[in-house]
Amino acid sequence: MHFIALLVDLRPLGKKQTLSISDASNAHAALFHAISATDPLIGQQLHNMKRHKQISLAIIPRRPQLRLTLMDVAELACSHTVINALAAKRVLRIGKRSFEVANINVADAVWARTATWADFQRNDLKAFLRFHFVTPTAITKRGRRKRYHLLFPNPSDLFTGLLRRWKALNGPSLPKDLIPFVEGGGCIVVEHTIHSQKFRDKNHLQNGFVGRVTYQLNEADQIHSRALNSLAELAFFTGVGYQTARGMGLTRVKLSD
Repeated sequence: MHFIALLVDLRPLGKKQTLSISDASNAHAALFHAISATDPLIGQQLHNMKRHKQISLAIIPRRPQLRLTLMDVAELACSHTVINALAAKRVLRIGKRSFEVANINVADAVWARTATWADFQRNDLKAFLRFHFVTPTAITKRGRRKRYHLLFPNPSDLFTGLLRRWKALNGPSLPKDLIPFVEGGGCIVVEHTIHSQKFRDKNHLQNGFVGRVTYQLNEADQIHSRALNSLAELAFFTGVGYQTARGMGLTRVKLSD
């Protein structure tokens, strides 16, 4: 499987037209409209993915830019369709505003790159995982009677979600006791600057957290720590938490000694 992160530069067709997290659902709709116009079958397939969509979309804060990630099979049919759709439909109607697709960047130093499963597992073991949650993020938990959302990325909850996504995408085998390793102190928070942030998504008020968290691993257990390194690498492409196809959970990750 290939993972492709793109940065789409937009040029406002009008004065003072900016984008914020609240526009992400409209950007999602505009993107899917462009995809369906180019290839109705792939557009329908993406639309039908209720959970673990093979696409994530977010708006870079304070900039008219879209960060788009595609998680595709080896043939890259979906990725080619999406790129062609953006190239062909030079104007995206996002809500009541129009933006020209000025550039599709596949090599931005911060947001755009490609990877495979092998890349996620190739890096040297790093002891510190530094997560930057750029757009509001919330982690879904299941209680006895209903689901609820956490507004702090505890190690066990964070990596449980990433492990679930890894498995949904048919990633390589990881240790079966990885989460018990985390819960037993194998991964701890050593620094954070997290605060909550609300925004309105159409008719709903959403709440999430933004900021930075540094996790430290128990390097003595290299097998489990390497697996957590791999899940951290995945987070850059998939995002963290729920609604990652509609702007939430955009994440940058840096691994260091």
